[in-house]
Amino acid sequence: MKREPTSFSHNRGFTLMELMVYIAIMGIIVLVAGQAFSNSTKMRVRTQSMIKATEIAENVGTLIKDDVAQMGAKSAIDKTTHTFVASEAKDIYMDPDNSTESKKDSSSFRIVNQGDACPENGCTTDTLALRRIRYNTNGNREAEEEVKWFFAQGKLFRSCRTLPPATGTDECNSTGSIVEVAENVADFKVIPAKPGVLSADYSAPTAGKQFPRLLPSNSDTSIHAFTLVPRTNEGDFYTLSITPTITGEQATLTNFTTNYDFEQQKPDINGKKANQVFVAPAGESIGSWNDLCTQIDSLVPGYEYEISFHIPFSDNNNSRTFRPNEDHMAVGFRYTKNGKKPDEIDDFLFYPPTNDGPTDMRNIRFSVPTKVTEVCLAFTFVFYSPLASSGSITIRDVQLNRVESTNYEFDPSWQPSPKDKQNVKAFKIELAVNKNGETGNLSLVIPTPSNGPRD
Repeated sequence: MKREPTSFSHNRGFTLMELMVYIAIMGIIVLVAGQAFSNSTKMRVRTQSMIKATEIAENVGTLIKDDVAQMGAKSAIDKTTHTFVASEAKDIYMDPDNSTESKKDSSSFRIVNQGDACPENGCTTDTLALRRIRYNTNGNREAEEEVKWFFAQGKLFRSCRTLPPATGTDECNSTGSIVEVAENVADFKVIPAKPGVLSADYSAPTAGKQFPRLLPSNSDTSIHAFTLVPRTNEGDFYTLSITPTITGEQATLTNFTTNYDFEQQKPDINGKKANQVFVAPAGESIGSWNDLCTQIDSLVPGYEYEISFHIPFSDNNNSRTFRPNEDHMAVGFRYTKNGKKPDEIDDFLFYPPTNDGPTDMRNIRFSVPTKVTEVCLAFTFVFYSPLASSGSITIRDVQLNRVESTNYEFDPSWQPSPKDKQNVKAFKIELAVNKNGETGNLSLVIPTPSNGPRD
């Protein structure tokens, strides 16, 4: 039998053209994948560099914050005796005893801005110098220090100098030690907080007062003398006695009206008899309180105000029998035109001192939600206990001031004068650090409550 030849299928490989197309497609895929991988790697490196730069900026910011927050520190609590420790060292201030009044500097910092003469070798942007008191572990003062932060040749430095005398372990030295804190620094700015009230707002800026004065005189802050004028018999108000009558830095009030019913031997709970006196300029006291009192033209929102006065302690004085739950002493404002209390400001209660000590100072701070105009400051007394009304109350050194340091803003163009520097209560630190071409930025606001002589 004749065998037929076997039939094979025609199998063939890639043609040259097909192979070239295949290689081209694979090349494109590899190129795209490689580019994606490269971009991913670059993004990862950039992200890591940015994170690292930000981390460096934040770490430096923490160090700066620790220094700035302690600026002007003058007191502490002794950890051993748990007592209050204060320092009167003048080195904590920059230049409080300058012979020129306008150059006296009771702040604890100095800023050299970019473009000014720079005290550090090679520094090109802001330099911040601050002073503080160093305490030991028990809270006792060891020395005053001056710490500087400055930027030079792309690096941020910190220096520390001890202001003599120094005791114990000296963390700085008398000549100053400089430490490099960060490299690849792109920018370093220090912006002091601009107080809501500036020295230019003083009516008498050379008088050396800390606050712009509204009382006792709103034209000369060096005036401390005042007069208290009574609201004479008018409705529920009755005249009391005031000594002296025309001038002085203090006045004593006597002959108070009482709401105590001596026949029934109990307070007249329905009684409203009161005494009221108004702060007026020292001088002639003849006339109505409306005409004599020092009128405050306006109290405006956005400011904080402070009423302050002393009530000296007096032994063997029936005012010591004052009963807070029955008797009433208050200070507040009254419209000049009708003697009514503004709805925007409540009266502020206060009590007479109960012992001879540093407790006779009364400080009251307030703000107003809306503008209040044409008012006078008044003290009001209402007595229901049997003896308090027969006592005497002395009021000394009455003042009404606007508080500079409560409200502030950051204005990079503002250059503080020595008078304004003591009222700076915050700093804004702006820092930029580079890492492998990426920048980490930090903007940090640091309160400085201890800067300046008070508040």
